[in-house]
Amino acid sequence: MKATKELHLVNKETARIFTRKISSQRFFMTAVITRVNGLIHDCVLGKILALVEASKINDLICTTTEELYDEIDKFEGLLERRNNFDHTKVKFMTQFKQEISCGSEININISNMIEAFDSLISIIKLVHLSDGFDSQATCFDVIKNIQKKINIMLGSIINLKATKNSQSNICDILNSNSNEDYIRVVEKNLSIILKAMESTYAPAINRSIKTQIIFRLKKLQIQQTTESSVQEAS
Repeated sequence: MKATKELHLVNKETARIFTRKISSQRFFMTAVITRVNGLIHDCVLGKILALVEASKINDLICTTTEELYDEIDKFEGLLERRNNFDHTKVKFMTQFKQEISCGSEININISNMIEAFDSLISIIKLVHLSDGFDSQATCFDVIKNIQKKINIMLGSIINLKATKNSQSNICDILNSNSNEDYIRVVEKNLSIILKAMESTYAPAINRSIKTQIIFRLKKLQIQQTTESSVQEAS
């Protein structure tokens, strides 16, 4: 499925995420989305490494978004204490429009994070307008630190482990002769793989086979928990 979402952005700091280049001919966000799409493709094929990386990065994106909203609440609290400024009457006007691919759960979560980032920058600027910072430089430093955090987070997507040539497939767990190295990799990432198997980027396999895989994973998880409890008791 090919789908896009139009983002209505208020701040130039947010728009720069889309205009920033990592080379003379390649935009930063294009590289991010291309990497996500490749990761999702490998997830659909059932590659274990892709499922693990996708689940980890999706959790990181969601956690980052929650942190941005926590910051929004914090700065809105500062505004509410500024008696000379009623921020509830302020309307933010769209200055930039950008389209972003929304063909997967991860892409949608990235768009949500960018919107949260834009809202936070707007609130911070309102705090500055209400004399909530001791100087303009302090306001700029706060914005710069948040920008750095978002750029590092998005950059980590580009730098994810390559999964294209990964050979380990989740369907192999149903083979009774699965080698020890394969089982070790699965056991190391059990909870992450289970979460990925029940996500929208789970492998495109027969429902019956998927159910068998999840059952096998949960059985391994129980065995793992039991062994851990025995070791702690001894």
